[in-house]
Amino acid sequence: MSVRGEVNVVAREMFRVPSATIAIVQSRFPPWIADALNSPFLRMRFPDLEQLGLRRSRRGPLTTMVERGRTPLIDIGTIKAIREGRIRIFPGIKSSEGQVVHFENGKHFQCDAIILATGYRAALEKLLPDVDQRFPDAGKPSRGNLQPGGDGLYFCGFNPATSGLLRQIGIEANAISRMIAG
Repeated sequence: MSVRGEVNVVAREMFRVPSATIAIVQSRFPPWIADALNSPFLRMRFPDLEQLGLRRSRRGPLTTMVERGRTPLIDIGTIKAIREGRIRIFPGIKSSEGQVVHFENGKHFQCDAIILATGYRAALEKLLPDVDQRFPDAGKPSRGNLQPGGDGLYFCGFNPATSGLLRQIGIEANAISRMIAG
């Protein structure tokens, strides 16, 4: 696995409570306070990220979501697989030739398969010629504005949510259906 930058890793659950539930409860706090509360628990759960080749983010998971729109890695066994050597960590990719990947540190590796998981980007500019006028905020709808053009075109699920994106999509979908019903 090639990891280019700093990461936030959160457990799927802490003390048998799903992380999404904890995030919902903590959503009443400013993100930096929630991150400060969570930091000792995350450091206890994942004390060895640096030894595994991952750079721990200087900002907490909630702050990073709010400020940069980046969702943390929700650990469902990845860290265990890295510890066991079933997943190896490599730095950023410089180039590739066929199945040989060249990394930024000058090393290369022959891969059986290459999967690009580069993050989600809506590419609305391909669908909407007026995307820059419609969404001056980085080419996507701002949170809470489900019908930015006031023209019957609704947008749902474009912003990361500290309480879980699928949960947020459900909330937004219900709001859109109420708006359409009048």
